[in-house]
Order: sequence, then structure tokens, then C-alpha cells
Amino acid sequence: MANRRMISAGIFEDEFTGQLTLLERVLWIGLITSVADDQGRLYDSTALIRARIFLYDDINDDQVETALEKLAQANKIIRYKSTGKNLIQIVKWWVYQTPSWASASKYAAPDNWVDRSKYHTTGNKVVTENWDKVGGLHSELHSKQPTSVDSAINDYEVNVKEEGEFKPNIPPVTKAQIAVHKSIEGYFVNVVKMKKPNNKKAYDEWTDGIADILVLTDFDDKRTKELIEMSVKEADKDGLTIVSPKSLVKMIGAIVSSDARKINRKPAGTEFDPNEVL
Repeated sequence: MANRRMISAGIFEDEFTGQLTLLERVLWIGLITSVADDQGRLYDSTALIRARIFLYDDINDDQVETALEKLAQANKIIRYKSTGKNLIQIVKWWVYQTPSWASASKYAAPDNWVDRSKYHTTGNKVVTENWDKVGGLHSELHSKQPTSVDSAINDYEVNVKEEGEFKPNIPPVTKAQIAVHKSIEGYFVNVVKMKKPNNKKAYDEWTDGIADILVLTDFDDKRTKELIEMSVKEADKDGLTIVSPKSLVKMIGAIVSSDARKINRKPAGTEFDPNEVL
């Protein structure tokens, strides 16, 4: 497990952090810096968590449990069960952390989660898994909402075919988010000049790609269009052909984590951003 963890410099200016009690605030930071493994995962035991974070404090298990439940309700962590173990996954781990190396977890991942690992093994051999991909929750955009006990808490649900049209596979949470999805779809067609598929399978992949991009940008219409434009220009420089929104997910993920400064936005999880905080 890596010893260093990244915490946003503006965490104490964040509205969510600001409404936490002192205990909840220390717990949240402690989960990231002291308890979670390289995949942002840990054993869900209030006693063990209390011992790791509040070793010198008069804090009891009930207080820790109450604080954990508050973080879960705020969708900061996922509490789930796998192979008989109660586990916790920090939801935006791969937004917060950009390590050079990451060990595999000894705990099973929640449903729809993509781990990223890169570590040395016998003979100084480097083992990688999904290191070139965007880690975290992915296919939750396409799956029905599971129970809170058996698998990951999931706010997304597949939209069904209705009135002869294919509905985008995006979180049906607010009308604003659906409007952004439609705006970006139009952007790909009218600005990027990308032809919209006319069969269900290809269209599903099309909308899935847009949804994946919007998850990376928190459904920010302006920022999404800026990142698409940057990515298309980079692809043109390298002589690459962009055939679908899915083709841009990896590239935009890299920009979000390391190059977002080029468009005068700080990458989420490295500097304070009121729209993307711990």
C-alpha cells in the first residue's frame, strides 16, 4: 500500500466538508489517508476504523458508525457485502488519487467498479491491470440499481426504448443532466461532425460513451465541450480517427487528471473546485 495520499488543498472550503462535524471531517480524511488501500477500499469494521483513525481519542463505535452512514448517504462511500465481508469503497477514489503505482486490493470490488493496478512482482516484473483506463464506477450507467447489501449503491438505471426512440443511458436524476446529455450529443453531430448510429446496439454504445464522458466532467456542458475539442485536436495531431464518443473517454480522463489547466480549470481532486470536492 502506498504511504502517500492526495487531499484537495481546498477541502476545508468545501460546502460538504464544512457541514460535517469535526469527528465526521477527521473520519472522512482518515479513511482516505490512513485506512483505504491503493484501490480506495477497506474492511467495514467500526472498531478497526476507530482504532486506525481515533487511536488517541475518546470516540466510540456508535459515533464512527453514525459518521460512516452519513458519508454513505452523501454518496461519498459505498457500503457493500462480498464473500461474507462487509466492505467500503470510496466512490471517487480515482478522481482524488493519481499515483504512479498502486497495489491490487485483497478485497473484492463492488459491482461495476474498475480497479487500476501497477506494481512489482517476482523478478522485479511490473504487473499492470487497467492502468491505461479510467478507474472507478463505470457500467453503473447501464445496470439496474442493486440493493445496498448485496452490491454497490447505484444511482443509475437503464432507460428503456419508448415511443420509437432510444433514450440515452444517463442518470435520470435531473432534467438538467438529461439536457446536458442531449446538448453533447448534438455537439458530436453538428460540431465534431460525427454521424449518429441508426441501430440500437451502436446507438447504445454511442450514448454510453457520452454518459462516461459526462461522469468525468460532472455533467458540466461547457467543460465537456472544451475537453472534447481538445481531445479531437490531439487525435488529429496524432493521425487518429475518432469514430465514437467512447473513443474519447480515455483521452478526456487523462486530461481531467493531468492537463485540465490548459483550459483554465484545475483538475478535480488536486485543487479546490466547488463542483468536484472530497
